[in-house]
Amino acid sequence: MARTPKVVEDRRQQILDAAMHVFAQKGFVRATNKDIAREAAITPGLIYHYFTNKEALLRAIIEERSPLHLVRSLSPELLALPPETFLRFLLQRVLATIESEQFVQLLRVILPEIIHNPEMAPIGGDLMRQIVEAFGHYFQIKMESGDLRSLDALQVAQTLLGCVMGFVLRRQILRDPLALQYTHEQIADAIISTILYGVLSHTSG
Repeated sequence: MARTPKVVEDRRQQILDAAMHVFAQKGFVRATNKDIAREAAITPGLIYHYFTNKEALLRAIIEERSPLHLVRSLSPELLALPPETFLRFLLQRVLATIESEQFVQLLRVILPEIIHNPEMAPIGGDLMRQIVEAFGHYFQIKMESGDLRSLDALQVAQTLLGCVMGFVLRRQILRDPLALQYTHEQIADAIISTILYGVLSHTSG
């Protein structure tokens, strides 16, 4: 029977689910396609119908299961919201994605490999670059429309991403109780309020 687009996509997602689980358990370097095939209950050869190699699998996970997919799939209606409303909503969604149980497991195993393996560094770097560029594009549009004051849009985007990464690393890698005490809503509020309005009193200066 011919494979329909839905069957193809379902199988592809099945393989991604299995790869994410295996990478989280064994790490990227130690995991093999045989491990992934066993987890997905398919033959190893079938993986190559969907992904050229193990690196392509990891890149697909980053593209589709990380905040990058969320940032890229925003509707025009959401983008049209006032910056404060939009950014608070988006950061809460981003934090929920990054701190989901499955993604955290993957992050804890893969992050040290990316740090210590120069060949893997571009994978993490590409993800960061694409997210920064997406946020930078948004900030640039809002600056040109007058909704935000004119600054270096990419620098603002990197500052925002750095704040998010700092909280996530402290919460999920270091298990820092000072960071763990806050909800996603509180973290988003703190980051957006600080970036949009700063911490100086209106009477300062």
